Amino acid sequence: MKCAAVCLATAVLAACEDTTFDNLKGPADSPVFEVSLASSWSAGTPVKRSEDTGITIKTLKKGELYLVTEEHELNDSVMTVSDMKSRGAQVNTKDDFPDYFGLTAFCYTGNIDEFEENDITANFANNLKMSKSGVMVNEDGTPSDRKLDWPGSGNIRFYAYAPYYNPGDATNKELSHADNSPHISFTVNTDVKKQTDLLTAVATCKGDGTGDDIISGSGAVNLSFGHALSAITFKAGDAMLAGTITKIKLSGVYGSGSTLIGSDKWTTTGRADATYEVATEIIIAGGGSGDTPDGENPYVKPGTPIAGTSSDELTMFMIPQTLGPDAKIEITITEKLTGKSYTLTAGIGSSDGSRKWLPGKLYAYSLSSTGMILTPVFNMKHKGKEFTEKTDTFPFSGFLTDVEFESYVKVVQADKEETVVKQPLSNITYKVGDETTFKPVTYDKDTKELLLPPQPVFEELRDKFGTQITEAGKGTSGNPFDLSGGGETANCYMIHDHGYYKLPLIYGNARNSAGATNTASYTVKKPGMISDNPIYHRPSIQYFVDHANRKIEHMDIPTQTGGVTDAVLLWQDVPGMVSDVKLTNDKKFLTFKVNRHALNQGNAVVAVRKDGVIVWSWHIWATYQKWEQGDLIKTTARKKNPGDTQLTDGDDYYLTPCNLGYSDRHGKSPKRKIVLRCEFDLKVPGAGSQAKKISKDITFWQSEILASLGGDNTYYQWGRKDPMLPGIYDKIDPQHAGDDYYTANAYYQSESGEKLSGDFTMLNKPFFVDDEQYRFGKGDNPDGASFGESIRFPYVFFMGNNHSNTGYNYRAYWHNGHGFGYWNNDDKCVYYHAWNSNSSGLGSSSSFDNVANYETVTKTIYDPCPPGYCVPPVAAFTGMLGANRPSYGIDGFPDGNKPQWDESTACWRLNSKYDGTGSPIFFPATGVRDMNVRMKANSTVPSTKLPLALKGQTWCSFRMIAYITTSVLGGGLSAVKDDKDNVLGYEINGPKFPTDGSDGSTKPQNMIFYLDNRYAPTAGPMASSNASYGFSVRPAKIQ
Repeated sequence: MKCAAVCLATAVLAACEDTTFDNLKGPADSPVFEVSLASSWSAGTPVKRSEDTGITIKTLKKGELYLVTEEHELNDSVMTVSDMKSRGAQVNTKDDFPDYFGLTAFCYTGNIDEFEENDITANFANNLKMSKSGVMVNEDGTPSDRKLDWPGSGNIRFYAYAPYYNPGDATNKELSHADNSPHISFTVNTDVKKQTDLLTAVATCKGDGTGDDIISGSGAVNLSFGHALSAITFKAGDAMLAGTITKIKLSGVYGSGSTLIGSDKWTTTGRADATYEVATEIIIAGGGSGDTPDGENPYVKPGTPIAGTSSDELTMFMIPQTLGPDAKIEITITEKLTGKSYTLTAGIGSSDGSRKWLPGKLYAYSLSSTGMILTPVFNMKHKGKEFTEKTDTFPFSGFLTDVEFESYVKVVQADKEETVVKQPLSNITYKVGDETTFKPVTYDKDTKELLLPPQPVFEELRDKFGTQITEAGKGTSGNPFDLSGGGETANCYMIHDHGYYKLPLIYGNARNSAGATNTASYTVKKPGMISDNPIYHRPSIQYFVDHANRKIEHMDIPTQTGGVTDAVLLWQDVPGMVSDVKLTNDKKFLTFKVNRHALNQGNAVVAVRKDGVIVWSWHIWATYQKWEQGDLIKTTARKKNPGDTQLTDGDDYYLTPCNLGYSDRHGKSPKRKIVLRCEFDLKVPGAGSQAKKISKDITFWQSEILASLGGDNTYYQWGRKDPMLPGIYDKIDPQHAGDDYYTANAYYQSESGEKLSGDFTMLNKPFFVDDEQYRFGKGDNPDGASFGESIRFPYVFFMGNNHSNTGYNYRAYWHNGHGFGYWNNDDKCVYYHAWNSNSSGLGSSSSFDNVANYETVTKTIYDPCPPGYCVPPVAAFTGMLGANRPSYGIDGFPDGNKPQWDESTACWRLNSKYDGTGSPIFFPATGVRDMNVRMKANSTVPSTKLPLALKGQTWCSFRMIAYITTSVLGGGLSAVKDDKDNVLGYEINGPKFPTDGSDGSTKPQNMIFYLDNRYAPTAGPMASSNASYGFSVRPAKIQ
């Protein structure tokens, strides 16, 4: 037996007791509910049977009539409940839903499946009356003043049922709710027209209001109701003569039972002697075959309802149960053609327990003069599982691998076991949307690849590759194309064509263009000085480390780690583009396939593992950008030499024409329906005239492509090699719109309703994983993460959380090496060598004569750029704006080269030299990946509360900015001077993390080039920002 534990929450006492109603924190901390109907009692059109239908046939009158039983799965289209009205019949649509439902909740820790049923109690909420709009009400239906509070920890399972049971209503003889337990008991009304369609729902959430059953965007708990009883209906069968039915009687069944809400198990009570009867005159007219006029045709159209439609109030709602030998149906009928009247009796149960009514299933009984029923079955399977409209969407690329089709016929004969006859498909065609013409699909049975039309935007983006996409592609499965060419390696490789690729298992750029070991990439040239004199006290990392925080001694990964096991795909933002990730037999290379029809602008991350632990990873960037010499953009640094008062030209840099990991801006392609039509010739021995051509339509949605009006690129936390998921948006803001605009036009709203400066104005770009454990997400590390941890978790964005020290929540940088040998365990130690092993120290955002701002970059194994490129120093951007200050409003820069905001493309345009000469260059407003929301100083209460939909998530922010990171770490420094006021160096202000409740913004930051359109157009050629953000990277050619 497993027992529930108390869910603890800050400032909430006894959080799993009903006393939480009286200690309200306000609406922001209270669960809200969205009610939907997950299925209707619809099983498809009356004329056609689904392949999911379970069929049995019993002989009634030998050679004349048969009783056909069909067990249907339900129509699972989800309908949101709003303004519903109850009719006391089948609940098929949102209009039929009862006015009120009951809600009970259980707070617990651990795994809910390990609890004994009797140990599940109503310790969080007990049979609350709720309106169908999800609001708690009093017994008289008026809004209640009581509210639930999220406890903040543990888990909560909500149990809901409808219609609501009022314990004080003595007239209610059907439904009752157990006291202090989410169990209900039910007795079927003997009057069929008054029987209740019982609905139940279950939702499981974390105590902080997050979880799979929380609706993205609204943060509401999703209560998706399904049918708890079994529905019994009657219809005409094949070749049934027209006539009048005067009675339908069901007997020998259980009429009462109980269940845990949401469970598929019912416990019957009493004896199986209940009887239910429909005594009314039901005329079933002829006109079935279409061969004769309706008035002359003596046969009823197969599937014609007799009793139990959505409107006749004659559906029998029964307790789910095992049908015993006494369960039977009696039907009294008078045939119109012969005038004969008779009563037919058929047993529907068994003595071996094989006949059952299951919850949420529709059972249709029919009379037929045909003793054989053939049901054609078509299935499309993806990775061995059935591909269905209600559970799957087709990729927007139009390309799907590992697809198989199966087709067969289920043959059911009277009083015999069901048999299956395989039938090969003769044709597969498709149509898109409202098209009327079906076209042949492209399907390779050997490779199991299915190709359908891609979304229009997908084609637009793919067309940019032009002739770079070849017929043959790169490499072969037996001889993959080496992305390194045997020379320089990197953490990112650009691909322009489909095919088979491999990359060597080497740390970053630890092998140079000559194929030799590049020890400079993992050797700290100037490790910083450790001295009692603060003038010289500038410690940094002592060496570069691997996934286990051990000093890297070898360029190749297997030697360093003592071997590797396998390789995996972590995530990609183009579905199906990268596949078949594995190691070569000698385990010296990682190989993968880029599928021809899925290739498009986008990103993927692959990794090598040892015993399930990631030891290194690589970014695969699919792009039409070639970055040839003629594409590069020359900039010339502006700097101040010692003793000078004016800026002069410095080194030249060659910037790439776009950001690392960039995909072009594009519009939207809405989701659309695709219909697959599968055909075969139905030829079953003994089927006689039923042999014919059969077709089946499989309908599903093709997923949408969301607009990305500024384009999108991967983000990088300073010092990490790992690409973070891009962000997108489909709204372009007017210049310097301000808080009111950004708050109203955010994708998510702050719980507190506070005005924002753009925090929630972007969406995460959709991404795709083969293994859910590598789903891109947030790392909760209140004290920061080591380099080793960042290597082991390249799919995690490290950000602050709600720590008791508010400085941690908004800390300046993600890294913390304390406790590891590569770190000095010094409060003033900083990792400024991460992207430049030649760095002499920290740069400055307030001085053009700081040497660190201009130092030549020695690329490291943590650099995220492709071979031949590196993250440039901040000096690479200083020559574009030509100001004698690190940042200005746009109007403060010389007229010759003021950045121009292009609202039509959501980017800034300028030339590469401050006087307006040079080459045009653009910087798209792709925002940042946010490090957290700001907290009030000296308080544990956020001043901007995180939207419920983003709790436990990482998100992108500020669609109106371009923040380009550089190889220089600095900002927030104090100049250390001699007695003649000469600057000797820069000292870090303060300890590793703030301890005074401040937000940490004065601590070491990374140097950036920025363009910002939030309040007023501003730019900074040499500014600083917190290194916990995810920034864009604009690489430079290594000279």
